[in-house]
Amino acid sequence: MRRNLYTSGGLHLAVILWAIFGNVFRPDPPQVETSAVTVISEAEFAALTRAAQSPETAQEIDAPPAPEPDARPAARPEPAEPEPAPNPEPPAPTPEPEPEPEPMPEPVAPP
Repeated sequence: MRRNLYTSGGLHLAVILWAIFGNVFRPDPPQVETSAVTVISEAEFAALTRAAQSPETAQEIDAPPAPEPDARPAARPEPAEPEPAPNPEPPAPTPEPEPEPEPMPEPVAPP
């Protein structure tokens, strides 16, 4: 009976100590990194985006001329000859029926 009391007391003490000192061995969580932000007005943003665009647009390139369609239509390929149907395999021969079993002879009793 005493052994059960000591076991219960020891386990309760272990749980209480773990609740008190449990976080001692854990590392601290990583710090949150922040970034510096600057607030600008709409006019400043427009000036920044205008400066980012190139001053000249690319010269217009003439599109290559479209290919002229042929006067005669393309020849149609000849249809392929259909493959001949395979010859059906002859049916397998039927097996011969097994002979009827003969009855066992009666045992002869010793004289």
